[in-house]
This record gives sequence, structure tokens and C-alpha cells, in this order.
Amino acid sequence: MFSVLVKSFLRQMIFWYLFFAFERLIFLLYHISEITKAGLFLILKSFWFGIPLDTSAFCYLIIFPLIISLVQSIYNHRVFGTINKVYTLFVVLLLSIITSVELGLYDEWKTKLNYKALTYLEHPSEVVRTASWGLTFVTILFIIIQFLIGFFFYNKYVFQRTLNGKRNYLSSLLFLIISAPLIVLGIRGGTQQIPINQSYCYYSSYNILNVAAVNSGWNVMHSIIQNKKFMDHNPYVEFNEKDAETIVKGIYQVEKDTTVLVLKTRTPNVVYILLEGFSADLSKSLGGFDLTPNFDSLTNEGILFTNMYSSGDRSEQGMASILSGFPAQPATSILKQTSKFSKLPCISRSFASMNYFTSYLFGGQLEYGNIKAYLVFNGFNRILDIDNYPSSIPRGKLGVHDEYIFKRYIEEQNKTKEPFFSCVFTLSSHGPYDQPMKNIYYWGGNENGYINAAHYTDSCLGNYFREAKKQAWYDNTLFVIVADHSHNSPKNWDFNIPAYKRIPFLLYGNVLKDEFKGKKMNRISSQVDISTTILAQLGLDHIEFEWSKDLFNPYTSEFAYYPFPDGFGWVSKDGWIVYDYLQKKVSASSNPSSVKTKEYELNGKAFLQVLFQKYLDY
Repeated sequence: MFSVLVKSFLRQMIFWYLFFAFERLIFLLYHISEITKAGLFLILKSFWFGIPLDTSAFCYLIIFPLIISLVQSIYNHRVFGTINKVYTLFVVLLLSIITSVELGLYDEWKTKLNYKALTYLEHPSEVVRTASWGLTFVTILFIIIQFLIGFFFYNKYVFQRTLNGKRNYLSSLLFLIISAPLIVLGIRGGTQQIPINQSYCYYSSYNILNVAAVNSGWNVMHSIIQNKKFMDHNPYVEFNEKDAETIVKGIYQVEKDTTVLVLKTRTPNVVYILLEGFSADLSKSLGGFDLTPNFDSLTNEGILFTNMYSSGDRSEQGMASILSGFPAQPATSILKQTSKFSKLPCISRSFASMNYFTSYLFGGQLEYGNIKAYLVFNGFNRILDIDNYPSSIPRGKLGVHDEYIFKRYIEEQNKTKEPFFSCVFTLSSHGPYDQPMKNIYYWGGNENGYINAAHYTDSCLGNYFREAKKQAWYDNTLFVIVADHSHNSPKNWDFNIPAYKRIPFLLYGNVLKDEFKGKKMNRISSQVDISTTILAQLGLDHIEFEWSKDLFNPYTSEFAYYPFPDGFGWVSKDGWIVYDYLQKKVSASSNPSSVKTKEYELNGKAFLQVLFQKYLDY
């Protein structure tokens, strides 16, 4: 019986290793255009470097079948074989779903499925509308292919209805004694002090190959476990609490609390135009492609910030950063937790205290990312989303197209009493890019749909301003144009470096003093700085926005922080770094030999430690 159990164990092990390799192969083939430059040898190494996590994943998965097999070795009934079969095929289906969903997810987030992505399944209808029909078809197709192939090989080569062998309690006990510690060692990756983690799979400068090497099932499970820990534990503690706070206070230290006033009035209407997923690479005025001629023409009469960085990579993170001045956190989003976002300040409340009418307009569903709850809590007088548009208005999978959003926005502004603070959030530059305008660009590779959609949004922006200039409220309005987060562009920057995170930020309107029109501000800045910057111009108190800096105060320090699932980026006027907590090192920098690199690492670690503790304390 001992040999029978060993053979059963080995068959299942071989099956799972081959299944994991098959999933990895599908991921690599799906993204073949991104990995061809790496070369065949480097690509194949992803299979080798994936073995440690594959082993850990296998050891987790084999625990239940092993227990069933041991029971079956004592009482050999066919029902135990059926139980093992159902269990295994359920896991095969689950892993097929995970790895198939990751195919499209990587294109959008440059990461594998994780806890943060899973939280969006609270609104499955939104997820379905986000995906194009093509992507949905491909996802379902690969789920079916993986499951059927897994089912066939398991059923043909692994499945045993009964264990053929003489019952022997001693041999069963011996197998348990030997296999149990081996499984424990496999789960933790060996006898080393630090248990196995994703860094064991990182081997290439091509991050997509590192991602491919990470076992998908193991990654999801690990991400869930880690994020559950975040509920009461700060995983980014590197310093004594007081020391970390001292470092952060030093970063924000201002020699003189002053500002350069760029507005003609202290009581303008304020309009936030929030551009969905706009990268700085789209705009010629920001050193990018010539895809946004209308935005670029506005920069000639506005104040353009050329070094603005998004804090997060999701819309709800952008809202928290832009409206509440609260930086994004790795793997979590504060807007998803009412008990926490209720502790944040919000610029709408600052305007409301000055008797401004406040409103927010969107063409899709604001429930996604819990944004609607956040807006309602912060007392916006009028909140409009997809349910407030007539069904006769053309729309795509996600909602109303931008041209109709801006048309409705003009109508709403015309019936709003001044002064007002209002936000309009565009939609069409979010996948699946089903805007009504025909494509006019046929380049851009994997981002062809994105650049055409962004060009469409820009055309709608131009039409909006041509119409807005005819309205009575226009001359007394400050327009704040900024992206909610960035997006991959045809330049295909690495997801973690600052170039990927750079976004447009423009102040525009006749309320600007003439001497500032057409001016470019090259200061390093972040979305979180917008609240304090605007409130300071209006002479309003901004002490609540503790993470936000006044960009018109020449004494404030220049820096921008942004997170990614396993680390952070830190940008300063003298350079930048990317710190990876998995690798426990600076994984990229503008100048590795610079003495500033250590300073940026110190500042970034302290910043994230204090920020995440604040998030936990809320």
C-alpha cells in the first residue's frame, strides 16, 4: 500500500506541475508581442523560476487529496475516489478562471489577479461592461480550453476510483509521517528563515517574464491572506514610529507659508474636468504624441504642470487623491471602506462652507469603486450618473459617451446658481473603447483602441469649451483639468516607473491673471497636491489636507509618491527611484550611483509607513 500511495502522490504532482506550466505557456503566448525581444532562452527560464512557487502551490492543493487517499487506504470505497475527482476538477476550473481573467487584467494593470482586483467583483456587471466582447470571448474560450484539457489528463492518467493494494495500516502511517513534513517544507519553500514569496520568481529585467513565473493560484491566495492582515497590521514598518513621523514632517517642512496668487478673484466657480485614464504621453504639449490637439490648444492660455504624477492606478484612488488629498496605498483603496473614507477631508465640503453649490456628473455607474457612497457622504448637492440620462441617448458598454456627458454638463451648469463647484468625469477613454467616432489612427500596437478613444474624448473636450465660452458663467470660472490616473501608452513604459504615472494637469480660464497664461510649471507634483493648491488660491483653510502641498508656494519641497502592489515610486527634482518590497531593494532608479538614492528610499519608506498607519487608524 505504501508504494500505491507514493505512485498516487507522484501522479498528482506531475499533473499539477504540467497544468501550471500549461497555464504559464498560455500567458506567454497571449502576450507574445511583449516578450519577443527577450529571446527564447530568457522566456523559457520563466518555467524554471516558476518551480518554487509551483511546488508551494502543489503542496497546498495536495493536502485534501492526501487525507482522502489515506482514509481510502484504510477503507477502500469508491466514493473517496469520486470526492478526490470532484475536488481536483473544481480546483482546475477555479485556476482556469483565475489565469484566463489575468490575460486581460495584465494589459490593464500590468499585474496578476490579486486581492485588490477581486474586490471589484462586488460589482460584476461593471466588470462585464468594462471588458470588450472580444476580450470576454477570449477569456471564456481559455477557461473552457484549460478546464477541458485539465479534465482529460486528470481523468485519463491520474484519477483512481479505488486504490489497488493490500490494506496495511502501518504503511499508511509511514507514508503520513514521511509526506507531512515534506509538504510543510514545500509550502514554505524550504528550511530557510524567510518563507517563500514572489521574489523567488523574479529573474528578468522584463517584468512580464517575472509575472509569468509567479504561480497564479498561489499569488491570489497570498494576496488575500496579506490584505486580510492589513486590517490590523502595518506591513510597511521600517522605522520606529516617531522616527518615521519625524522624517515625514521634515519632507513637508515649509520655510515660509506663502503662495503666488494666480487668480483675479477669490470666489470663482471651480470646475474639475476629470479625464479617465489619461497619460501625459497623449499630449504634444507634455512631450508626448500629438493626440490631444484641443487640450494642447488650451495650454496656450492656461497654467500647465508638466511633472504631475498620479497617486494611484484606479479611479477611486484618483478621487481620494484629487478631492481628499489622500495618497493611494498598495493593494487597498480607502474609498472601498466607508468607516475609513468618512475620516477624510473633502474639498467639496470646503466649498460648501462658502455657500458654493456642489455637483458631480458621470456617464457610468458610480457604485463602481464605491465612489457614489463617497460623494453622497461628502454632501455633493447634485450627483448624476448613468441612471439620470434618458434611455434614448446612445451609450456604450460602460455608459454614456463623452459627447453626451459634456452636453448634459453644460445644461446642468446653466441651471446652477453661482458660485458653484462641480466635477465632470469622462468615460470613453476607458476600455472597451466603443466610442461612436471612427478610428483615425492605425498605429500604437496594443494601445490602438486607447489612443483613438482618448482622441475622441479630446474632441469632446474641445466642443465643450467652444460651447462653454458662450455661457454667462464662463468668465468667472476656473477650470481644473486632470486625469484620475494614468494608462499605458504606445511608449509601453514599465508599469512601476514614473514615466508611466505622469498625467496632464492644467489650470485654465479667464479668471487667471494674464501674466500666468501660457506658463509651464515644471515642479514635481502629485494629484494629492491639487486640493491645497486650489484652496490656497481662494484663501480657504486647507490644514485638514495634511498630505497635500501648495504648488504655488515656492518653499514647498518637490516630490511625488505613488504605490504599486509590492512597493512604491518616489520622484524628486533631482531624480527618482522604485523600491520593491518583494526584492527588498531599489529595483530601478534614474541614477543608481547617486547619493540621493538612499535619501529617496528613506523618505519613501517612512512616507508609506506613516501613510498606511494613518489608513489603519481611520
